[in-house]
Amino acid sequence: VAETADGAVRVRLVSPVVGWASVKCLREQPELRTCATSGRARWAVDIGSTGISPGSPAWQFLLGLIAEPGEREAVGKFVRVEDKTRALVSRLLARRCCAVALEVEHGHVEIARTKGKKPFVTAATKSRSDSSSRFPNFNFNVSHEGRFVVVASEPRCVCGVDVAAPDQFRRRGRAEPDDLANFFRAMRDVLSPREWAFVRAGNLPLEAQAERFRYFWSCKEAFTKARGDGLAFGLGRA
Repeated sequence: VAETADGAVRVRLVSPVVGWASVKCLREQPELRTCATSGRARWAVDIGSTGISPGSPAWQFLLGLIAEPGEREAVGKFVRVEDKTRALVSRLLARRCCAVALEVEHGHVEIARTKGKKPFVTAATKSRSDSSSRFPNFNFNVSHEGRFVVVASEPRCVCGVDVAAPDQFRRRGRAEPDDLANFFRAMRDVLSPREWAFVRAGNLPLEAQAERFRYFWSCKEAFTKARGDGLAFGLGRA
């Protein structure tokens, strides 16, 4: 353990990765216990508080925790800093979830993807785990939009998750009538008539209509992601 010039306390890591990490990483978290004992995770990270910029030593250290070259390259393909950060954190969060639930070292977690791009833990990773018999169909899913990256996992049921940011309809910090009308028109086949009636019920403010739409969108997308084919399934069928 060492104290840096700025007064922050760091812990030196030597295996399976080498580098320095915050001492906060050593604190026991209730969420980790739940994941380890049940195989279930419901985690969310606010990337607005990370304070890590691409290219910095901390960024390179975190990027190095992703074993698969293709996944590291995928993070670097994004142009905007926010997109890069979401891509990095989502991959790290998924690997942490798998390591905790399956009780394997982070460096031994291998993740691949289906043809529909749904990530899954490889058989090689599960073969190293004593928890695979307790969690016979352990699977997870991640989503990121806006400031949040989320991960969910299940020991048996097929799992999908989605997060929708509230600023997709906004200009100048609030929803605009034309923005929302145009968006709803483009999305007319996504919801059923009954669902649209709920979204537009009464004289709801625009923000409330947008929020109701996001409820349906997130549920439907989470369902298609659990299936493994994502938007190719068609949200209007969900």
